[in-house]
Amino acid sequence: MGRKLIHALVIGFSALVLPLQGYCTGNLENPPNGSSQSGVGLFSGWVCDAEEIQIIIDDRAPKIAAYGTARNDTLGACGDSNNGFGLLWNYNLLGAGPHTVRALADGVEFGRANFTVDLLDPSFVRGLNSWIEITVPELGKEAILVWQDAIQGYTITDVQEMGYTLEDLFGAIEGHWAGRWFEDMSVPYSGYAYMTFEPVQLPEGSTLQVTDIGLTFTGCGEESVTSHLIVNINEPLFEATMTDGSMVEFEISSTDSFSLLTGTFLFTSGPCEGTEGAFIMQKQR
Repeated sequence: MGRKLIHALVIGFSALVLPLQGYCTGNLENPPNGSSQSGVGLFSGWVCDAEEIQIIIDDRAPKIAAYGTARNDTLGACGDSNNGFGLLWNYNLLGAGPHTVRALADGVEFGRANFTVDLLDPSFVRGLNSWIEITVPELGKEAILVWQDAIQGYTITDVQEMGYTLEDLFGAIEGHWAGRWFEDMSVPYSGYAYMTFEPVQLPEGSTLQVTDIGLTFTGCGEESVTSHLIVNINEPLFEATMTDGSMVEFEISSTDSFSLLTGTFLFTSGPCEGTEGAFIMQKQR
């Protein structure tokens, strides 16, 4: 059989298959592709018309999802609204690491996502008495996240107004701070610490940029050579590269009145690898 004939047969076969693949109109919405998952959650989305929705995780046997719940947002695509599907699942059962899920409608795949599972414990955690205080400056709210066994995760509770806005926060922290760092709290201090914070406007919103970072008398490069963005205002962690190439991890926090900045640092590479300490700084007028 010649190459041209084989090519013609392949094209003809593709013409038969492609309409079948495009026949199913739908979307696998959860989990989002590239996301991290944990605890009890959903595989969910919508499909315009199907007899059965199957969820296939990695190489496991297919699971049948409930189908036909109201989704008014699909009226435009489907002409009706009873198109939602969902499968309740404990992601922890999959084990930590990367996984893939495929969604099929009557045997035709219409959605696929890669995700990563992170978990506290491989078993079902019970009786965990845990909570976390968070602030959401973008919304001017603060809240408490409380652990719930049923979902193997945290839920939002006790939401209150922060009393200050994100602009207030950035305005209070913006500027030059200086103080001392301590390797051993039993001695007065080990050296001087300083940082400068500048506001930055990104497409996704405002944040802060840390520049002019310094730690004197560490035995390594005393100043940073690059600036760093505070990606998450609730977890202000960043890594600085010093003049001798040493890498330092910083974690900072502020008092409620923004009168002091405190935090910790750890040299993760270079001649001072393993050196760590705490610092306290005041804003310089």
